Amino acid sequence: MLQRLISEGEHQTQDFKHSISSQKKIAITLSAFANTDGGKLLIGVKDSGRIVGVHVQDELHMMEGAAEVFCKPEVSYSYQVHKHLGKEVLEFEIHPSKEKPVLAKNEEGKWLAYLRVEDENFKADPVLLQAWRDGQVTRKSFIKYEKEDETILKLLENHPSITYKEVAKQSHIARPKIIHALAKLLRWEIIDYEVDEKGIYYYLL
Repeated sequence: MLQRLISEGEHQTQDFKHSISSQKKIAITLSAFANTDGGKLLIGVKDSGRIVGVHVQDELHMMEGAAEVFCKPEVSYSYQVHKHLGKEVLEFEIHPSKEKPVLAKNEEGKWLAYLRVEDENFKADPVLLQAWRDGQVTRKSFIKYEKEDETILKLLENHPSITYKEVAKQSHIARPKIIHALAKLLRWEIIDYEVDEKGIYYYLL
């Protein structure tokens, strides 16, 4: 079981950690998993996949603090212990949250939300935060169509993808209205998003 998981490598729903050295850092990963599709954390495995093992009780204590103190709302998880050649590896199963966004307190003391894309964690922008607060992105609801929506849709038609900040610059619409409009269009499944190290980009479906 453990070897099969390790053979998959790190991806959208799996991450390896040598150990939990910082509750704040691991809280970011918890936030990302909880806000996206959930996932597994293998503690005691290096990025290369080499098993180094951990002291189980120490890691359980660190995880408990990360999930309860440095995440809000608290992140739900389960765990099991794998033994391999005298070494122990902790497998944490992080469950998708029903109360999004899940915020994590970072090293600077700021509460921020994250999402998981492939094998990386990214900071969520205000549009995703609004979409999560309004409900799951795929949920449709009856919301009035505003004139700002038409302006933003026309802008999106002329750009393969665009950030919400770029929408603000080019549309001259107040940012709060842009955030609500893009979040609404996400829920209506009229637009979607992609993420890279430069930011979150929205595009028409």
